[in-house]
Amino acid sequence: MKGDYSRIRFDAANRFSRVLEQQGRVALDADANERNEILLYYLRTLARDIFGDYGGPLAEGGFLLELVDDKLMIGAGRYYVHGILCESDGTRHYLDQPDYEPAEPDPNGSGGDGLRAFLKSKTPNEQRYWAYLDVWERHVTALEDERLREVALGGPDTCTRTQVVWQVKARAFDDIVESLLARQKALEKRIKDIEDAGGDASEEKARLERIDAAIEQLRRNPAEACAAPLEDFDPGTGGLSARLEKALQPKTPCIIAPDARYRGAENQLYRIEIHRGGAAGQATFKWSRDNGSVAALLLKNDGGSQLKVSDASGFSAGSWVELSDTARELRGDPGVLVRIVRVEDDTLIVDADSVAAAKAVVVQPKRSTVRRWDQDGDGLGNGVTLLAKNPVDWLDLEDGVQVRFDPDGDYRSGDYWLIPARVAGGPEGGIEWPAGDAPQPPRRSEHYYAPLGWIGWERPPTGQSFIKIDDCLCTLKPLTPCQQQAARPTRPPVDASIRGTAAGRTRRQKPG
Repeated sequence: MKGDYSRIRFDAANRFSRVLEQQGRVALDADANERNEILLYYLRTLARDIFGDYGGPLAEGGFLLELVDDKLMIGAGRYYVHGILCESDGTRHYLDQPDYEPAEPDPNGSGGDGLRAFLKSKTPNEQRYWAYLDVWERHVTALEDERLREVALGGPDTCTRTQVVWQVKARAFDDIVESLLARQKALEKRIKDIEDAGGDASEEKARLERIDAAIEQLRRNPAEACAAPLEDFDPGTGGLSARLEKALQPKTPCIIAPDARYRGAENQLYRIEIHRGGAAGQATFKWSRDNGSVAALLLKNDGGSQLKVSDASGFSAGSWVELSDTARELRGDPGVLVRIVRVEDDTLIVDADSVAAAKAVVVQPKRSTVRRWDQDGDGLGNGVTLLAKNPVDWLDLEDGVQVRFDPDGDYRSGDYWLIPARVAGGPEGGIEWPAGDAPQPPRRSEHYYAPLGWIGWERPPTGQSFIKIDDCLCTLKPLTPCQQQAARPTRPPVDASIRGTAAGRTRRQKPG
């Protein structure tokens, strides 16, 4: 979450159950935020224990997929994914989701969303699509939603929000199998490398067994292999270590004494974020001393050389800024980094090397942002720094703060780490970080997935072919017997020869 926070303190391993305020004490944002996180953790853990990794109530369960007049409709109702409540307020068309728009093919007819093209085609074929729910939380500030400002007080930027985002997506059966086979091969090589080095590959072997089972299920009966494609989602394995460089004796009295270790003049919350994902040799990162909180609305893009913003305070000559918008964020794509050469009133002047990149960003009113980052870049031409592949290389940020990435890790765009740095010092020498050099896993907007169904053509021995949906929804009956009759009403049988029916639909129901 890119915001002006002192620190993010919640850790489930602490087993804290509440936050207790004391009279006469200073109120901190970290305490209030931790209180919310503790409550949310308990509620979502309870929901996951009841519904499992995914499931919904039998009476008002949502996200039922149906074909209506050749349109794939997403039913209204509730569904829980990893304990997170997802609500579809009304029946939605697959192409008209609130937070996701399946991509159109390019002018040559290639690329784009496969299911979109599949539904548009009238010709029966052998391809099948696996529809699933992608669920995650999005950080929303007053830049993205003006309603968060209180106009009665002059519109101050106060609290931010997190928003549950659900997106119904689809993948082709052939693509899933091909990707799983590639993962299978890569894991087999990794297991061999680990064992040749005398290491423990038990975790990799367990993953390989699950992938082997998923491939077998998909080949045997795809319609019954609802959960098998979930094995193809990989969150990444990259980690980061942080430390403070040993300070040298200062030569001038203007420099903070070395016994503080952290040599900055102010407390900071450093954010190290992966820009372009991949292995350590390809991934890049950016960093901010203010948790990426210095941002403004992008109001106008004058051919890429001049960027008019809502508030230019906090931006200065030489700064790298990231141009992004809501659409990029919802797709999980990083923004475009450009360098500022000067600031004139509310306009940022971009250097010549960045004009082409800036020009490609189309301004969306109240949806496009400019965010400042504090790295200098390393000559890659886009302000980001390549992750070091050498496990002994420490990278300098500033004021003695150094970081090192796991050279064997695989990193995902948007992964980030927070390093609170305090001038007053402390047991960790001025930064809050676990002792030792062991890499710490990243924070991220975790994505959770749930299967919704398989979609493909059905060719009966007699009659017209039609598109069939094999439902993958899991439902749970109410625990009290007096509510057992409140289930979803059964639909009357429909002639299977009519294209666009839910004929052959299978409901999966959990016991109880």
